[in-house]
Amino acid sequence: MVQQEIVRTALEMMILIAMSPQLATCQKSCPSSEWIENGAFCYLLVNGTTGSSFDEARTDCQGRANGADSLWISTNSELSWFEDYQARAWNIKKNWAHCTDCDRRTEAAWIGAYRDDLGIFRWIKDSQAVEINLNWYFGQPKDTPLDYVLADDTGSSIRYRTDTREANRKFWHFCKVQHKEPTTNTPMPTTTLPPYLGPCPTRYWTEQGDSCYLLVKGESGRSVDEAEADCSARSSEAGLLWIETAEEAAWVMDNSKSTWNLKRDWSECKDCQSAATAWMSLRRTGDVWTWGAKTGIDQSAVRWFTGHPRATPNDFGSLYDTGNSNDLSVRSETAGSKMWHICKFRFRESTAASSPSASTQPETSSIVTSVPTTTPPYEGACPSSEWIENGAFCYLLVRGATGRSFDEARTDCQSRYAGSDLLWFSDQNELNWFQDYSARQWNIKRDWDQCTDCVRGLEAAWIGAYRSAKQSRTFIWLKNGMQVQLGLYIYWWIGHPKPSPADSVLMFDTGRGLRLRTEDGSSGRRFWHFCKTAI
Repeated sequence: MVQQEIVRTALEMMILIAMSPQLATCQKSCPSSEWIENGAFCYLLVNGTTGSSFDEARTDCQGRANGADSLWISTNSELSWFEDYQARAWNIKKNWAHCTDCDRRTEAAWIGAYRDDLGIFRWIKDSQAVEINLNWYFGQPKDTPLDYVLADDTGSSIRYRTDTREANRKFWHFCKVQHKEPTTNTPMPTTTLPPYLGPCPTRYWTEQGDSCYLLVKGESGRSVDEAEADCSARSSEAGLLWIETAEEAAWVMDNSKSTWNLKRDWSECKDCQSAATAWMSLRRTGDVWTWGAKTGIDQSAVRWFTGHPRATPNDFGSLYDTGNSNDLSVRSETAGSKMWHICKFRFRESTAASSPSASTQPETSSIVTSVPTTTPPYEGACPSSEWIENGAFCYLLVRGATGRSFDEARTDCQSRYAGSDLLWFSDQNELNWFQDYSARQWNIKRDWDQCTDCVRGLEAAWIGAYRSAKQSRTFIWLKNGMQVQLGLYIYWWIGHPKPSPADSVLMFDTGRGLRLRTEDGSSGRRFWHFCKTAI
């Protein structure tokens, strides 16, 4: 009997040894049945009766399994899997009433992405730049301090928005963990967006003349003192908006140029107490209006709203948008009123200030200036002086009284010079150069009225990119058949790319920057277009 027991024990040990690799494999699965497996990773939506702040959400994820963290997404194919609304059935919006302390207006869950001080979105897991095409919700991403990313359930799709990391901002959250080695040998992307090298504090400011401007919006407004402190915190040289010249005043107070859109977006602010207004630094001391500690134009040069300025204690100026026209005006408000605010940062002294006045100009009655009657021949490296040279390439915006369809635009580019084609980009540095709005001055929006047969209200030009297959997320350059791999930093316009048949790509001039849109290239809709050729 003892001998039989020994034999049985030995057999059991042999079976266990033989099965050990399989047991090890079984153990390399998701932490629990609540997680969803996809490839080498597991995903979890943490929902329930309570929500978490951004920091609480990350702590929770890290405590659930070794190596777990707030959700990060490495490829567009993984993003497609995550956003497949019917298949995943995250049901955030459907079940949102279960959460007793979550935000009531936004049915969303934190993911592990944030915006750094340079304006670059990164994954908190490893600080790598976000290189997937996040489909932002309308008006998103918002400006700092709304720097932390949520996956928002619209009821039909997943879109992304930003919020603060304040402890009272409670939402559900997504976690992710790797449970086995990926089966592919494809290296993970490691490229990052080059640091912002412009003159403004970050890339989210608007450069105009010698200064940069930032309208600070959001769900919460600020008093005038809080607004001033916020501007100073963004840069030691920044302050609440002050106006120094009549030309600057004209730009600031023309909504078609400055595009503050206060009235349009005002419903976003939940605690603002005034009309659609934003603080400036204009304030009254006694009977005198000044621009705080800054030197600016006389207050009489600004356009006051009817009945303003009002009597004390309404001693602080704000920019007001009635929504009835592009002409903005100034109102006087009390210091504690909650509203948005505009910051300004001067990055160089005005060149106008150093220009000699008329009285100091030399007399010209005895000076004979010869005016050339012919234009010198063009001697540059590009096909003609109309093209702009950058590095080893030349670029041309083909504009005029008529536009072209997508196919006509390409034919035109190819006919202009050997090797030229609709615009393509080779790297991020080239794209950054091209999209430098103030430096390039393509002025598509400004000059759009010149085109008599172009699409009205959509000031854009074709570039040489198209979708590789219907409903695919992959776009291809016509020139070389290479995949467009510029990722998030090519900046799609809100709601783009649209689904097929909107498969051809436009560069859209918003009036403040360039964004990409998709359009049906076979529709015959006409736009201007960009060409490029090697030198």
